[in-house]
Amino acid sequence: RRGGAAEPWDTDPMTAAAETLEASARRIGRHAWVEQNLFETVGGWVTSTPEAAAKAALAAQSLHHAWRAEQWYGLLPAVPHLAVEDLVTPPPDVLPPPGDGTAARLAWLVDQALPALLAAYADHLAATTPPTDGPTIRILGLVTADVRSDLAAAAEAVRQPGTPAT
Repeated sequence: RRGGAAEPWDTDPMTAAAETLEASARRIGRHAWVEQNLFETVGGWVTSTPEAAAKAALAAQSLHHAWRAEQWYGLLPAVPHLAVEDLVTPPPDVLPPPGDGTAARLAWLVDQALPALLAAYADHLAATTPPTDGPTIRILGLVTADVRSDLAAAAEAVRQPGTPAT
């Protein structure tokens, strides 16, 4: 510092609030891991789900998880000191898998998995700053709307005739 004056980056509230590249990359990597894992898990349920409406809902949701995972992978930074395999890791609070059966699986999506995604995305949005996180903010808006739509569809599937009661 010259003459003891604060540098602009020392006093700018946006700079103080912004996550580091590494922290943001780890958060994005966790989102990618969760969505990829849900794509595989929910997609794996499709063949063992006998109810047509539930089967269709799970197949659609599986593809949505894949799309969202792709969005997160696309935001991972390409810098030498951050390897993708070190970033795409499970979050510390991974949900335990549901029990067997259509009702348990749909209830898990409606009551746990999809609300947890919405909470993680809201938390991430709260940690962003428009000057540094424009692409992330855009993807958060898209995936949040998509998860809300999936939550409504899963809740509807639970109410469909022929779906076992939870």
